[in-house]
Formats: sequence, structure tokens, C-alpha cells
Amino acid sequence: MKFPYIPQLKCLAEDFENELSVLWDKINLRLSKDPGNAEDLEIFHNESCPFYEKLFLNNPESFQEYKEVFKGFQTWWESVAGKFSIELAAYELSHNLFHELTASFDTSKIMPKSQLKISVLYDDWQFERKTYSYYETISIIDFAGDRGSLIQRLQYCIQI
Repeated sequence: MKFPYIPQLKCLAEDFENELSVLWDKINLRLSKDPGNAEDLEIFHNESCPFYEKLFLNNPESFQEYKEVFKGFQTWWESVAGKFSIELAAYELSHNLFHELTASFDTSKIMPKSQLKISVLYDDWQFERKTYSYYETISIIDFAGDRGSLIQRLQYCIQI
């Protein structure tokens, strides 16, 4: 079982997976263009309606399920436990990744022209990945997986 726990939802939209993928792409595009990293909180707190409208059936029962899922994620991500879990899991791995990526720039003669932004996901993303200039979304699993592949993905983000 994973936390935050999401019950077996009965109120998901018929085309849930496709709608989630489209919504995810739009959000990632916005995040990739956000220099101050404030967009993610703005989207989460002030723009939750598209999540409900696109991902859930439009009825009172479905709205109640949506609010419960939203509250569960909000409680998790805004709590000390949630933040600490992610930061603790990613700290050493991200530190090592920084040094490996920096060394790869020296070897490959890549000179970044901007700051690379990385958003960290708790779990692996199940849909097609889109690549954005100087922005990448990686999971904690990516940190611990094939480092060569991850370094190549990040280098590609810097070169496009």
C-alpha cells in the first residue's frame, strides 16, 4: 500500500488516463517556464477545478471523493512527515547526482546556459515523458536507478 492512500475510486472520468496525461503535460509546460518555482503551489492551491472537471465524473458523490483525495494529498505534502520523507529520500541521491552531472558536463564539454530545474515525484510516472528545456521531472526511483540513463536525460534537457 502507498501513502497517501487513495481508495478504489468509482467516480473517475471514463477517459481518466488520457485526461491525466494531457493535464500533466500542460502543468509540466508551465512549470518548465516558471523561474521561481512558485507555479506548483499556485496550481495545487488555486487551480484545483481542472483536476476535478477533467478527471472525475460530474456529480455530488464524485465531488466528495475528489475532495477526500485532494485533502489526503494536501495533508501529506504539507506535513512535516511528507516533506521530510521526500527530502530525506532525495537528499544524498540528489547531491551525488549533482556531482555526476557536473562531471559529465566537463567530459562532454556541455556548458549550461541556464539553471536546470528538477521536480521530484514520489512515485514513477506511468505515461509518456515529454522533454522540456532546462526542466525535468524525475521520481525517487529514477534517482536510485540507472544513473547513466538519468544523466543522459538531464543532459538532453540542457541541450534542447
